[in-house]
Amino acid sequence: MITERSDLLLQTPASLGARFGLDVRVRHEVRSIDREAKVVRGVDLASGENFELGYEALVLSPGARPVRPPLPGVECALSLRDIEDTDELVAATAGARTAVVVGGGFIGVEMAENLLHRGLSVTLVEAADQVMAPLDPELAEVVHGALREAGVRVLLGEQVASIGADEVTTSAGTVVPADLVVLAIGVRPESALATDAGLATGPGGGIVVDDNLRRGTSRSIQWHELAEAVAEGATVVDVRSPGEHARGAIPGSVLLPLDELRDRLAELPEGPLVVHCAVGVRGHTAARILAQHGRDVRNLDGGYATWSAGVSAVGAADPAA
Repeated sequence: MITERSDLLLQTPASLGARFGLDVRVRHEVRSIDREAKVVRGVDLASGENFELGYEALVLSPGARPVRPPLPGVECALSLRDIEDTDELVAATAGARTAVVVGGGFIGVEMAENLLHRGLSVTLVEAADQVMAPLDPELAEVVHGALREAGVRVLLGEQVASIGADEVTTSAGTVVPADLVVLAIGVRPESALATDAGLATGPGGGIVVDDNLRRGTSRSIQWHELAEAVAEGATVVDVRSPGEHARGAIPGSVLLPLDELRDRLAELPEGPLVVHCAVGVRGHTAARILAQHGRDVRNLDGGYATWSAGVSAVGAADPAA
């Protein structure tokens, strides 16, 4: 359960600039792509001014929008996509006593849990005969039981037919009190920008890509393979913070914090590298940066935490042993 709004904000334009060298412009909406001139055009939503940016390569990552079916009263329902939606949902719970969550996928189940935690009486409506479609039926039954035990009313095999001011009516004629209605029934690709630019889209609306999308993944190495890599000449690079390194480090590793990596590439020795952080995320980022600079690099899968647990289990603390 995430209790603080700030915990949802993992990065800022400044931190992304410091770590990745990115020029991040929030509240700037691209509205058209000129493929011939290789420019994008849009609006600065804060000032209302138009902008134009040239590019050599363009990456489209517009995400997806929540599905909102044409139901009577659907305009009264809320959905969840971004922080602004979260703020609206939190505000809507003030004074509400009952809530209906439409959809029993990951988002729907988590939404039911959070609304229940805020003291609302929650009903979850799922059109299929189980929640969490990827689960086997017998495992889904465990989830059904846990939801009901927690106090969530679960209606399976029913669809929402209409949404009123303070109630929801299902396809089976069930009328459920609902001061708040949340739609969590999936997403559709946000591909209008690509379509307007003449790019091909698939049957589901996704942007058609070629084999280049499959490139750019980083290689990894397991904790028990590290000793062999070091014996073959690899240098272990710790991209955690100095404080983390001081609390425990792989013997012989070189400390080079991730946010300083781009500016200190020249300090790294020649030859293959194995990078690691605490659990792997920063290590992956470091591996991508180094690979883009032509280095032979692998990321230690699971980071220091997995390596430490592994060597403790077998009683060896030296990666070169």
